[in-house]
Amino acid sequence: MADTASMFSNATKALLEDAGVTDVPSHHEKVDKRIVELECEIRAMKSSRNAVTTTCRLPNEILSSIFLSLFLMDTTDLDKPLYTRVSWLRATFVCRHWRFVALGCAALWTTPPLDKPELAETMVSRSQGAPLSIHYKERASRWAGSQTLILDRFLPHLDRLRSVKLEGVLGYKELDFLSLLSHWTDATLPVLESLHLSNSILCDDNPLPVRILQGGAPQLRHLTLLHCGITWDQAPLFPSITRLSLEGSPKNPSNNSQRPTVPKLVDSLRHLPHLQHLDLVYCLPLATTAPRIAPARLTALRSLKLWDTATTFESFFHVVQVPKTARMGFRITECFAHDRIVFKEMFDAIKASIAIEGGDVTCSILGEAQQLHVRYETRIARTRNLAPGNSFDFWFRGIMGLPDLTFAFDGYETRNIAPVIFDSFKVAAMPSLKLGFLSVEDVCFCACRN
Repeated sequence: MADTASMFSNATKALLEDAGVTDVPSHHEKVDKRIVELECEIRAMKSSRNAVTTTCRLPNEILSSIFLSLFLMDTTDLDKPLYTRVSWLRATFVCRHWRFVALGCAALWTTPPLDKPELAETMVSRSQGAPLSIHYKERASRWAGSQTLILDRFLPHLDRLRSVKLEGVLGYKELDFLSLLSHWTDATLPVLESLHLSNSILCDDNPLPVRILQGGAPQLRHLTLLHCGITWDQAPLFPSITRLSLEGSPKNPSNNSQRPTVPKLVDSLRHLPHLQHLDLVYCLPLATTAPRIAPARLTALRSLKLWDTATTFESFFHVVQVPKTARMGFRITECFAHDRIVFKEMFDAIKASIAIEGGDVTCSILGEAQQLHVRYETRIARTRNLAPGNSFDFWFRGIMGLPDLTFAFDGYETRNIAPVIFDSFKVAAMPSLKLGFLSVEDVCFCACRN
């Protein structure tokens, strides 16, 4: 003690002289006060020591960028457990400086985890009025009731919603969009960039509000509406949209109430000049003959995915033109109801529709195909209750990467459709043919039928 006492300050030395202490409570109070002072000094010295390290001398902007990268890696998949989606929070506990920087970065706190309402409230309070991303997936949980309540608190903040994703899941309670989005009728959402609303494939009785977003959403880029009972007249289609995904009910695909008329489809697509990705499932017109109307030209389109019957494909491509460089995938249902003539007319309409110059047209799907891969799909996506089918994948820009053109036929005999495809796309001149399901005998059979 004597060796170290010389290192103590006078204030500490004075308190160490306890021989003459008579007022014990007063002495304890003074000692406790001195302990607090020393602890503050120690913290200050530790902070000073840490401040000169490389990690603490990084500019706040760089630290914020690192935190945001961790945040984005953890928060995108709602199927992950909560502890993995908020594991980025551990970075804010490293030191006082890092926590100070994190608390000052509003973007870190803009995606509240709704399955932890208390944390969600805390994060929104730290977001400093920045635009919010509200992502919710219906599931069985002890937090389910609280999640619905907190949705009711956040969704009415129309001026702060940047991204909204609400998903119903098969087997759980369906989402009541009429109630959840009641504030969105005739509303304007000035910063909304992405809207994803979906119920399970078996749901068609929980529609959206009739005049949803009729006040406008000038920043909306991505729009996904799946099994929401919405018609084309009600869909909030704005010129700013670059990605559009609509899916009708497969329970009654012949139901015309949610499908557009041919003129309505053309008019809607004409008003989407920036559209790059289009995905339509059971949303094409049912008209068997297309009216005389100037086609909609989707000059910016990069990818097109359609899922419907062969006759609706033909109607669609009679009034829509797509770029030669777009990557396309088509799944044809109810194949049993059509003969080869219907498929031939569908292929002819598709080829005639691919007429817009754009990009490197020398490497387009109007050129010679480089490879065809025939495969048999034993399972379709679990969200769609459909039979296995055959797929024909074409590569026109080389034989690497994803196919440029895919035709998938649900539950249809390969021998019945292959001759039409072989004839329509000049398979005989193709340098590479990969047979995942079709046998050599089938190829010879198709060649003889041609």
